[in-house]
Amino acid sequence: MSRNANGEGSIYARQDGRYAGAAYVITRDGARRRRTVYGKTRREVAAKLRTLQEQSAQGIPAYDRGMPLRDYLAHWLDAVAAEKVSAKTLVNYRLFVNRHIVPVIGDKRIGTLSSDDVRALIAAKRKEGFAPRTVRQMHATLRVALQHAVRERLVPANVAGSMSVRIERESSINPFDSDEARSFLQAVRGDPWEALWIVAITMGLRKGELLGLQWHDVDLAGGSLMIRRSLQRIGTELVTAPPKTRSSIRALQIPSMAAKALVAHRELEEEKARAFGHRWARSRPVFTSAKGALIEPRDVNHALDRVLTTADLRRIRVHDLRHTCATLLLSQGVPQRVIMDQLGHSSITVTMNIYAHVMPAMHTDSAARMDALLDPQD
Repeated sequence: MSRNANGEGSIYARQDGRYAGAAYVITRDGARRRRTVYGKTRREVAAKLRTLQEQSAQGIPAYDRGMPLRDYLAHWLDAVAAEKVSAKTLVNYRLFVNRHIVPVIGDKRIGTLSSDDVRALIAAKRKEGFAPRTVRQMHATLRVALQHAVRERLVPANVAGSMSVRIERESSINPFDSDEARSFLQAVRGDPWEALWIVAITMGLRKGELLGLQWHDVDLAGGSLMIRRSLQRIGTELVTAPPKTRSSIRALQIPSMAAKALVAHRELEEEKARAFGHRWARSRPVFTSAKGALIEPRDVNHALDRVLTTADLRRIRVHDLRHTCATLLLSQGVPQRVIMDQLGHSSITVTMNIYAHVMPAMHTDSAARMDALLDPQD
């Protein structure tokens, strides 16, 4: 067996083929105690020991199975999640941990946390009247946090991941039908954000993707655009960041009506830039406020409400314009795989689950098409 390097701690091979290592570190009560870590390789164990020793040298307490869940989650947020997730996701994690999870089960010891404790959390939040989607996000946050505890051998299993919690999905899809979509497009003619509405309903972009789009992402001559960033509000700042998933980064063909709207819109943006003394550049956002600045996401919600009220159309959300695009494409027989790519979904399953309500009509239509194609009597 090879010798341990200086400062590496004690590392040895176990009978099951894995490796273990031990070192003295500072614990939560301020004492120095021997802690053991495990891994598939000597290198993995050595890396974990170095992390423990570096944290100990900085006065950061080592994990302890007896530590309260609130302490573990605080450390997980600062030392683990902050290095792995986007700023917006981290803000959401902190919200769910500090406002919801910790007040209910924060005093539980991480080593004795059970599925019943997690069920108690879910039941409490449902009783408080939180929306099913919000409750799912709380549960997901705890599940991700505890999965790291499993990897660190703090707990033998993820009690939030292995349990079965039944939470009904709320009906959140409220798209326009084709007649309503045409009325909407008629209503936005001449609107300052006419091009934004047309791109939204014909291409199915998310609100953040619309507001993060820049002119150098748009190839009007080639009839395509590239989605590579999203605008988000994080705290007091508007931040442009890469999309959350790799599948959200995508190249899309621009429908002709959207291309015409963007050509006219670019001329207006150039005039706006000159009016405010700016040099128009291809790195500028495609859609800007009246003063040429980034658009506040909630302002798009208010603007849509005004358009719908003026046109006497039923109220929908900005995200329902994206759903409208998808359902109209499905109704026209566009393959689900193509729609998945158009919307930037991570898998075909996501697309099918969201738009399952459209599928029966598609099945009926496909049967009629088969009759029309092959039945001589039809």
